Amino acid sequence: SALSGIDQALWDIKGKALGVPVYELLGGPTRDRVRVYAHGRSIEDMRQKKAQGFTAFKTGVGLGKSGRYVASKAEIDRAAEAFAAKREALGPDVDIAAEFHGAVDPPTSKLAIKALEPYQPFFIEEPVQCQNVDVLADIARGTHLPIATGERIFTKWGFREILEKRAAGILQPDLCHAGGITEVRLIAGMAEAY
Repeated sequence: SALSGIDQALWDIKGKALGVPVYELLGGPTRDRVRVYAHGRSIEDMRQKKAQGFTAFKTGVGLGKSGRYVASKAEIDRAAEAFAAKREALGPDVDIAAEFHGAVDPPTSKLAIKALEPYQPFFIEEPVQCQNVDVLADIARGTHLPIATGERIFTKWGFREILEKRAAGILQPDLCHAGGITEVRLIAGMAEAY
């Protein structure tokens, strides 16, 4: 995180010295709009944000707090029903990602992902603890849904294993922790190659 801060500060200093924004140092703009998602806590919250123009959301699945290694059928059903209700309320034109927070045990994660598949989540974020790359890869092979991870992965070396093992289809490096702009550019290039 400290290296990230130093790296970003150096990019800022160079941009100011040359009188250009950092995006110009990176080759200039490649688009004039960027799609973002909002966090959706409830159906009403998501409806309000949809009215503001959001077309994508990320929402928790409500698992991982029972203390059980494998969630009961009732827990899985409740999580799937809650997601289905959000899908029904927002319609098929809105993307809804399912956030597992890396806090769900592998068997429960696999059961929950299968239960969510009919509702076509945009992606499944951190279905298990993100440093457990072999299990993450196993889960990715078991579903057609994209797996996302990266907020708690650091430097190109952490992302290399994820890419080599095809453990995720969506990488989410955090500029403030993954090594800054310089390192995330390298991570993006590696991801492009995969």
